[in-house]
Amino acid sequence: MPYFIYKLKPFHILEKLEQYDKYKDASSRLREIRQGIPIHADYSIRLVFGENELLAEDALNSTREPDITTGEDY
Repeated sequence: MPYFIYKLKPFHILEKLEQYDKYKDASSRLREIRQGIPIHADYSIRLVFGENELLAEDALNSTREPDITTGEDY
C-alpha cells in the first residue's frame, strides 16, 4: 500500500503532494519538505498510509477519540 504526503491547509483543505511505495522513501522526502516550511506557516505537511487516496484523505479528516485507558490525548 502506498504512502501519501499531504499539505493540510486551514479549514481542512487537503492537497496531495507526492506518493511513494516505500516508507523509507516517503519519510526522507517528508523531512526534506518540512525543512523548507517557514516557522509561521498556516499549513502543515503530513504523511499518511492508505490503500488509495480516498482512504488516506479519510484518515487525515477523521478525529481520533482519546484513549481513556492510558490517558493520552490526541
